[in-house]
Amino acid sequence: MAGVNANIPPSPAESEEEEPTYTFPETLQEFGYDFNDDGELRDIETDEYYNFHHTEGDHRYNQKRYEALGEKITEYVYDLMEKETKLKRVYIPLDAEENEARSFIFMSEDALSNPDKLMVLIHGSGAVRAGQWSRKLIINDNLDKGTQLPYIREGIKQGYGIFVLNTNVNEVKLNDGNEHPVKKNQTPEEHGIYVWQHFVLKSKAKHIAIVAHSYGGIVTLEVANKFTSDFLSRVFAIGFTDSVHSVSHQIDDIAIVDFLKEKAINYVSSNKEIGEPENSYEKHDCLRIAAGTNQHELTSWSCFDMLFDFIKDQYEMVKTAEESVRESADGSDNPTANEKTDSIQEEERKPTETPQTLKKEL
Repeated sequence: MAGVNANIPPSPAESEEEEPTYTFPETLQEFGYDFNDDGELRDIETDEYYNFHHTEGDHRYNQKRYEALGEKITEYVYDLMEKETKLKRVYIPLDAEENEARSFIFMSEDALSNPDKLMVLIHGSGAVRAGQWSRKLIINDNLDKGTQLPYIREGIKQGYGIFVLNTNVNEVKLNDGNEHPVKKNQTPEEHGIYVWQHFVLKSKAKHIAIVAHSYGGIVTLEVANKFTSDFLSRVFAIGFTDSVHSVSHQIDDIAIVDFLKEKAINYVSSNKEIGEPENSYEKHDCLRIAAGTNQHELTSWSCFDMLFDFIKDQYEMVKTAEESVRESADGSDNPTANEKTDSIQEEERKPTETPQTLKKEL
């Protein structure tokens, strides 16, 4: 009878390997790394790039170390946004108690008060946090390629108020050592809707531009669904960067579909030359253009100049149209485009909309 149980797998209690407990440094410098003047993360002693294989043959340790370093980089980027670009951190939900789970966003001082222009930045899914496009690029390339800082700087330079969303902080570890969900922000979509309802809706800007990467595109369309009147009346340009949104699955309102075709471009990863048109898998999708790279995470950096040119052109078109309306309205009682927008904002700033369905078209 010996060996009768030889092929029977061990019980979970016998087979489960206990997760090792690791202790990692508290600062980037204690990790032995720092960012140089070019925004590159380098070894303080050797000036080499980050070495993932810190301990040969121990992938688990190296991965945990990489994640711990990533948390320090997140704080470093937060610090840059606050100190360099002067954005302020605002905790949400606004009615949360101090002992409740809270997330936060970043906003410029004039985000609510700027009467003209507002820019909303939305990152993708995963480990990235507010101010980041790609943690991998921050660690392996540089801050400009991997963070939203170039977009924030350029937006401020061009006179925009800024909102930086933080869609992936959906639960937070509290003093009891457990993770707790952030009320009204338990998913990226909920976060986007919450920020639009409690901040963007209350902003004075007549013109809003959105830049959304990857899953941020899905968040953007959910906001459009929820706040259709405000969205269509104030958003004048959307620069998607390799967005994974789906118009056919997310949108039922033909007005939003037409809007996306007119005022949105998705700069996608592609082997084509930068600026070349790309085919869409959906009949009703917005224009898709090659971003100048075949790497998903690099699209926001690669298309930077082209995307801002698009936003600038769209803004100039809106201002030209408004000026034309004002000139034609001189001497009459007809409201100007801006006055119409003001009326819409005052009367319809609420999260309830009645969509026109596209059952025959989608």
